[in-house]
Amino acid sequence: MKPILRRTTLVLALLFAVSAAAADLDATFAPYANLLNGFLQERQLDDGGLVSAFDYAAAWEMKRLNVACSNRMRCLPT
Repeated sequence: MKPILRRTTLVLALLFAVSAAAADLDATFAPYANLLNGFLQERQLDDGGLVSAFDYAAAWEMKRLNVACSNRMRCLPT
């Protein structure tokens, strides 16, 4: 195999591997991103700082409601 073809094949293989790994990471961390988007509040301070707060009670309630809803769906006759 010619060296240029060998390098091109290696580069393409690496690109496909990196994109596949990135897709796996996105799927893995999607639930956490949803939690942060829904329940994290951030405020920029005048001096350049950042204050953040996570609404644990609302997140827990949402999880409780989702579990109760999914349990009801499993109990419904098809």
